[in-house]
Amino acid sequence: MEEVSLMEGRGQVRQGSRQGERAVRRLLPAITRDNGLKERYFEAYYHVVYSFVKHGSKPVRSRPQGQGTAARRRASAGTRQEWTNYGGDASAKRFNDLLSREPQFKEMVDRLRSTAN
Repeated sequence: MEEVSLMEGRGQVRQGSRQGERAVRRLLPAITRDNGLKERYFEAYYHVVYSFVKHGSKPVRSRPQGQGTAARRRASAGTRQEWTNYGGDASAKRFNDLLSREPQFKEMVDRLRSTAN
């Protein structure tokens, strides 16, 4: 995740997203067997969502797609009962801080969650 954070800091959000996505795929099967990995999984998941938000914020044609993809990922992360706290307090804080910093993204997430209920 350190490498992903460095990529994000350099503005390489697509590369960071790909690296985070690989971590998510590796960790997902293990979190059902090892609760301790859940925080790591959600840290990686956060970075994937963050990368989509940042990529979607760039003034290019793909903006709505990136923001929408991030919103769908964020909304779906909280739908499984055991994942409602995003793996723990630190992870929940990361997601909630992102939602407070990105009002358009929060609006999309809220809209998706309301249509899912």
